[in-house]
Amino acid sequence: MIKLIKKVVLFLIIIFILDYIISEFLKNGMRKYNQLDKKAEILCIGHSHTENGIDEKKLEKVLGLKVAKYFMPGANNPERLVMLQNYFKEQAHIPKIIIYDVDARTFEKVKLSDNFYLQFYPYIDTFQVDHYVSENGATQEELFIRRYFRLLRYNDSLLLRCAIKGYFDPSVSVSTDLIDLKDFNVKLKNKKYSGFHADVNSVKAFEEILNLIRIRGSILVLLFIPTLDVYNKSQIESQIESEKMFRMYSHKFRNVIYLNYNDKYEHNHKLFLDAAHVNKSGQEMVTNDLISDINIILKY
Repeated sequence: MIKLIKKVVLFLIIIFILDYIISEFLKNGMRKYNQLDKKAEILCIGHSHTENGIDEKKLEKVLGLKVAKYFMPGANNPERLVMLQNYFKEQAHIPKIIIYDVDARTFEKVKLSDNFYLQFYPYIDTFQVDHYVSENGATQEELFIRRYFRLLRYNDSLLLRCAIKGYFDPSVSVSTDLIDLKDFNVKLKNKKYSGFHADVNSVKAFEEILNLIRIRGSILVLLFIPTLDVYNKSQIESQIESEKMFRMYSHKFRNVIYLNYNDKYEHNHKLFLDAAHVNKSGQEMVTNDLISDINIILKY
């Protein structure tokens, strides 16, 4: 009986050791994919607009500064607050400039997919991440088992692919496709716009982000990456009211700068993959303008 117990204990020890080693390998891959391993002077943080709209490699090459791009598709202010808290937990180096993508829906409540919280699982050792996950979908049983059996944090195929991709090339390839305007206009007719409704929790999270960045001495650039003019007109109230708030924050806080690239490019339909995202050509335009503006910002 004692021999059996010893064998079981030894087996469990081996399991825990392997679990830790492999999970650390995958977490390191995720850190590389999310670019948390870079001592960046410029941090780009946001959702799919940042993913598609900013070429971090070109920024880095032309500016001669390390640039990190940390994005989660669908992430709005509450999620980005957690992302930033996690960034500062994972990376001690403070960026000079933080680029934060904004749009007409920045202050509104965004409906996320039911399993959005899975994207945070690799980082649940960070208190704020653990708290977010527990409040936004994960059961206590799910969390408990993943705290101790770390490989289960990667039982989502997308996470696993991202962790492996991090060891090769974490950069995103942006499509050169053009938006199908006829198809979009048909879909737009079936959508009802309910007006602008600033969400209290979203605004609160945004202001916490402002404070988090201010106390670290970084410059915050609110970047409106272009969205299609037809799409913008369909939600014109949100467009106008959100812009008022972006300008208000940029006037209120000395370290906040608002850059609006939307007005310049929204009418150029050749730059769009879909109504809310630029294609490769659009990314080039946004990145070139961003390089020029950052060079100006760095002089002050």
